[in-house]
Amino acid sequence: AGPLMRQENKCQQRRGRQIQLVFTMQGMGIWFNSLTLMFLLWVTGQTSAEKYEPTALLAIWRITYLIGAGVLSAVLVTRYIYLEESQVWAQDKKQREEQEQL
Repeated sequence: AGPLMRQENKCQQRRGRQIQLVFTMQGMGIWFNSLTLMFLLWVTGQTSAEKYEPTALLAIWRITYLIGAGVLSAVLVTRYIYLEESQVWAQDKKQREEQEQL
């Protein structure tokens, strides 16, 4: 029972770290999005309320969404290619498939 408990505790610690990383990455995404917006506003000269150009602002939000879509696509592709399913999920899937065949 001792080694099993240690292994279970290790899994719980790893899961906690992974959850912490997920929330950290959400904050990093928001931060990088803000930096991107500020950079694009500066590059296009949209730094004063008197000088806003509607076409430049339209381009800025489109570029921002394009960058976000590119990052999201890269994450999805790499997860699909490299991420292995957990044993628990694979066993659950197998059980569901067996129940459907009955």
